[in-house]
Amino acid sequence: MISPVVCTYMRQYYKTDITRLTFGELWRLAPGPAFLFAAVIKILNIKLAVPNATCRVDKLIILEPATMSKVVRPDTWKRIEECHALGFNFEFWYTVPLIGGEGYGAVLSSPDRRTIAHVIYSRTVADLIQELTIHCFQSRARDGSPITTGAKKQQMMPTPGEHVIYRPGFSVAQTWDEHKDFLNRLAAQTVPMDRAAIEQFLVDVSNRDVDFNIERGVYVPMTEAEVRELRLKSPPSPVPGILVNAD
Repeated sequence: MISPVVCTYMRQYYKTDITRLTFGELWRLAPGPAFLFAAVIKILNIKLAVPNATCRVDKLIILEPATMSKVVRPDTWKRIEECHALGFNFEFWYTVPLIGGEGYGAVLSSPDRRTIAHVIYSRTVADLIQELTIHCFQSRARDGSPITTGAKKQQMMPTPGEHVIYRPGFSVAQTWDEHKDFLNRLAAQTVPMDRAAIEQFLVDVSNRDVDFNIERGVYVPMTEAEVRELRLKSPPSPVPGILVNAD
């Protein structure tokens, strides 16, 4: 049994201002007819309510593996098993504070500990339930910059200093092969990471993304009233002992 995770301070949550996204980002997020609607909103600078919120994190919330069996969908477990088949070893499950959605990550490490396999299950629960599982491989360069190969479509603009390629539709094995090729093309000097270093690496990657989007005005601070309203639409986490909306 894990102890409830309750924050002792009020976090600053951020919402997405879609009017600050580029037209390229809008197209990737909402292709087809929906892009026209999004483009009009951007041009007219219309502020819309958002279904979820994010924040900077100080540390990951580590989860007991046994609690995840009834939370994530079978496709997530299948990808984890495929990572095991490639020689990756399980490290931990984790989550981070979110409102209006849930995200759970399974992290596995390569035998030399220079690459992690990252299988992420996310569920948007505000207004309309949407589920998604993605996987990627990540390494840390000597200068601390992340090197990522993800089996998903690009949506948001990459964080400056991050080396990333997108391979939507690739299997776990194909993505791993692509990541190794990517490292060779970069002539990257990567560093091994122990358990503590992996946790800090993921915190740093998350905060780099949040900070970048705050700087360019895409993430804007939410008022306490906005946070309360969004919480009311968000059911509690299905993971026992995790009270991610308690701060």
